[in-house]
Amino acid sequence: MDSSFTTKEGNRGWSQSSFSGHYLRRELTDFDLAGNYSIFTPGESGGYTIYPNGGKLTFSAAHTDGRYWELFDFTFREGQPYTRIEAQNGNRLVVMTDEAAERYFGTPTGVLGKTLELDGLGYEVVGVVADPRTDQVPVNADIWIPSLSSPVTSRDDGEKFGSDIIVYLVDRPEDRRLLIDELAARAARADLSDEPYMNTLELIGMDWRGFFGQMVAADSDATPEENWRSIFLVMMGLLLLFILLPTLNLININVSRILERRAEIGVRRAFGAERGDIMRQFIFENIVLTFVGGLIGIALALIAMRIINGANLLPDLYLNFNWSVLGYSVLLIFGFGLLSGLIPAYRVSRLKIADSLR
Repeated sequence: MDSSFTTKEGNRGWSQSSFSGHYLRRELTDFDLAGNYSIFTPGESGGYTIYPNGGKLTFSAAHTDGRYWELFDFTFREGQPYTRIEAQNGNRLVVMTDEAAERYFGTPTGVLGKTLELDGLGYEVVGVVADPRTDQVPVNADIWIPSLSSPVTSRDDGEKFGSDIIVYLVDRPEDRRLLIDELAARAARADLSDEPYMNTLELIGMDWRGFFGQMVAADSDATPEENWRSIFLVMMGLLLLFILLPTLNLININVSRILERRAEIGVRRAFGAERGDIMRQFIFENIVLTFVGGLIGIALALIAMRIINGANLLPDLYLNFNWSVLGYSVLLIFGFGLLSGLIPAYRVSRLKIADSLR
């Protein structure tokens, strides 16, 4: 959320902040477009330092409502999440990652029903999830507890701003834009009479691409969509550069390889083969070779993913197989084969029969 304000001295400026959970529940939960929503304090905004058995552990803690588990997908190794009712009642329950459970209890599983001590309060473990291994703010945490069970996050001090996030789940993709527009209209009608230093409020709604762009680009003068577009263009430029260099190298290799077969080309031309026949032959051969190489590359990538995930070589990243990425990879392989074979095939099809046979 961005807001601009005017001080008593008449100076203008702006500030960027999140709302408090109480304000979000009161003002921003009555949207017909949102099929579901969740309000939570992300793990990066706070945590706990505890001293079990004379040691020291620091856990990042997300304070959530019960709806949180309906919007985000976690792999539960045992147990289950706390429910809406349990969260509303402020029950002292906790969901832990398997890594956090091992650090505290000495084992990643078999801890259901045990108690985790946080600031002198006991929280019963009701679920253990596989570590998300990601730095994405909404799901990056070691433990999750109901917001109303914490003396800090359950306190209603009447403040408009805080460190909470609200995430909406819409029924249709096209409703995302409508919801963002509704947020902007709601901001224009906001009552700022209790904010003497603020004259304008702007609610910035964003989807996950915009959220990623806002976190990475961090350009406050640009919209989340503009930040994402900038990042996307940079990534596409780098991708094209990485594709162009091996393509040029592959073209040179193919030219040398095909020119070594000039005698074969001359014999085929002497027996009536047309230039188009020669081009189709070498393009087809090159596409087949490229596809074989591409399939080997995909197989090696899958093996590398399994090794990296199993050895935890990237602690904040878990690599998954994605069918969409596979589809794009196949198209890219086809483009490689066509481009790297077309130019050499055209050159050899132009060779004169006599020069080829000589």
